[in-house]
Amino acid sequence: MTTRICFLLPPRDQMAMPSPGSAMAKCLAQGDSETSDSGAQAQFGRHVDVLPRQLSMAAVSRQVDHGDAVGSSWLRADPVLMQADMTTGRLMAHGPGLDLSPDDVENLLKPLKPLFGDEGFPISAGSGSEQARHRWYLQMPAETELPTFVAPEDALGADLGDCLPEGPTGRRWRRLFSEAQIVLHNHDLNVRRRQSGLPPVNALWFWGGGRLPDSVSFSHAQVVSEDEHWKMLLAYSGQAPGRIEDFEAATARSGIDGDWLLDLRGRRDAAKVVEAALPSIQRHLQDGWVSFDFADGLVVCWRRSHRWRFWRRG
Repeated sequence: MTTRICFLLPPRDQMAMPSPGSAMAKCLAQGDSETSDSGAQAQFGRHVDVLPRQLSMAAVSRQVDHGDAVGSSWLRADPVLMQADMTTGRLMAHGPGLDLSPDDVENLLKPLKPLFGDEGFPISAGSGSEQARHRWYLQMPAETELPTFVAPEDALGADLGDCLPEGPTGRRWRRLFSEAQIVLHNHDLNVRRRQSGLPPVNALWFWGGGRLPDSVSFSHAQVVSEDEHWKMLLAYSGQAPGRIEDFEAATARSGIDGDWLLDLRGRRDAAKVVEAALPSIQRHLQDGWVSFDFADGLVVCWRRSHRWRFWRRG
C-alpha cells in the first residue's frame, strides 16, 4: 500500500517551529515545496471535495443534528456574545463557552420565534449534546437567496461593520440582526446571567447558509481532526473519524502505512506531534510521501528519495 501522510498545520508564525537539524526541519528543507493559497478555506479546499462547490455548513450540521435538512435552505443563527466599543461592536464568544442549559435555550428562543416566524424562517436549536444546543437554525424555502456571511471563528474580535453582509440582499439580514439584538437585550434571562457571572447572549450570528451538498469526500482514508466543521462533514460523508491515539500507537510500534490526514491546527504542540512520528515514518516509508500543509500557504512534500538531498540541512 502506498503511504500518504499529511500534517495539516497552522501558519508558521503561529506555531513553535522545529529546531535546526530535527527530523521535521530536515524534511522541510529537503522536500519539494510550493506556495499555495493561505487560510483555513484554502486548506479545506485542498483536502475536501464538495459537490456542488458551494458548501452550506448550516445544512450539513442540521442534517447531522436532526436528519431533516433535505428540501430546504438553512442558515445558522448561533447565540453569541457581542461587546460594544466606541464606534462598533465585536463578536467576543460563541459556542459551548456560553454555557447554555436546555432551559436557557428554550427561554431565549421563545421571543425570537415570532420575529423569525413572521419572516417565514422558523428558528430552532440542535438537541442532544452540549455542542448541539449552541447550534441554532433558520429554515427557509430552498430557493431563498442568501448573501455571503462570515463564519464566527473568522469574525472573533473583528469590527462588526466588516462582517455583516452588504448590498440589497444583505439589508434584510442586517435588519434581522438588529431586531434580534433588541429582543435579546431585553430578555430577563440575560439579567440573571450577568448577576450569576455568566456571559449574556445578546445577539445571533448568521452564517453557513444554503442547501445540502450532493456529496462530500476527503482526500485521505483516515482523517483525524478536532475541528467541529470537519467532524460534521466526516459524519455527513459517512467516513468514520480517525483517532490520534491510533496514529501515535502505530508509529511507535513499527512505522505506519496507509492514508492519513492529521489536522494539528488547534494543537499548541503540533511540531512535537510531528517530530515524535517522523523518525519511524521515515524508516519505514517506501512508496508514497509525507506532506506538511501550513495555513500560510506553504506545502512541502517529502519522499524517501529526498533524503539524498543532504546539502539541504534544515
